Amino acid sequence: MIVPPEIMEWQREDMIDEILADYEVEGIEDIIHELDLVKSNGSYEKMANNFGIVNKRRNYIMGCFLPSFARKENSLIKMASENLKNPIIPRPFGDTIRYGEFCLLYLYLEVIYSMYSERKLNYGDLRNIYLGGLDFRLVFALENFECVLQTPEPTPDFFQRLRKMHFVDKQSEKLFIKISMLKRATLHNVLGYFFFSSFQLSEMILLSVLAGCSAAGDNRDKVNAYDGVRANLAYLKLVRTDITQYNASGMPETEVYDDLNGENGCAGLEKEKGYLLCERCMGVYHLEPGESPEDFETCRCGGKLMYFENFFELENELLHQKIDI
Repeated sequence: MIVPPEIMEWQREDMIDEILADYEVEGIEDIIHELDLVKSNGSYEKMANNFGIVNKRRNYIMGCFLPSFARKENSLIKMASENLKNPIIPRPFGDTIRYGEFCLLYLYLEVIYSMYSERKLNYGDLRNIYLGGLDFRLVFALENFECVLQTPEPTPDFFQRLRKMHFVDKQSEKLFIKISMLKRATLHNVLGYFFFSSFQLSEMILLSVLAGCSAAGDNRDKVNAYDGVRANLAYLKLVRTDITQYNASGMPETEVYDDLNGENGCAGLEKEKGYLLCERCMGVYHLEPGESPEDFETCRCGGKLMYFENFFELENELLHQKIDI
């Protein structure tokens, strides 16, 4: 049954009254204001529509879409891959945060960058996204990403806390869910009337990651109500910010990677080298340029490795083995 817009608006007002009455958490009124802003200026609707376009040919699962230069040059990504649990496939509402979930941040940065540049991404755009420093600002400063002057270097301890992240109590978790419901009631013309699209699920995972970053940055491994508020504020501010202003330094001079979607194919991303799957621990490794399956005898756990030429072969094997996706 489709709910009329007038009913959704009444529900929205009731939700706002309920949240303000039940929670005295700094920033809730700012979230209400930000929701009105992204609705009125159309930025959320543009972002949601662009998500389908950018994600159509980009495999965010397990972070396999990350360009090879980013995995080598971005210390945040390197530290995350070394300390977060070896990913299988991201899932919402998990007890811990894994590498695949963390990498969703970069998918959304691609989506929003593409939205504001109003064109397909090229190699220079990707370097701005992955090496322009906005990811550091979001992870360590969240809603203050625009005004922070300096961010700390990532540490193993930060990601170890992030890896163990969960809500400190039921009240904090309920507020997190209520804010999500308030977002649906405010932006029902974009999100529709039914739970859950792939966009909404990935959005929920991203918000969980940002809330976890807020807690980990405060040397905690438990998300409280304020962390959830900060995550939503950071996300909504990000949606309405022209992030093309964040540029990477030392752009290499090359014409080979100018067009990721034209006659050069996905040159800037380099051709897929395949994947290795461990039969014992089910860990997945994305082969880097210059690497081959013959370079690896066994997994670090001692398990036998299986090779797959592309993600679709790997996905079929995971489904065949009934891995939880």
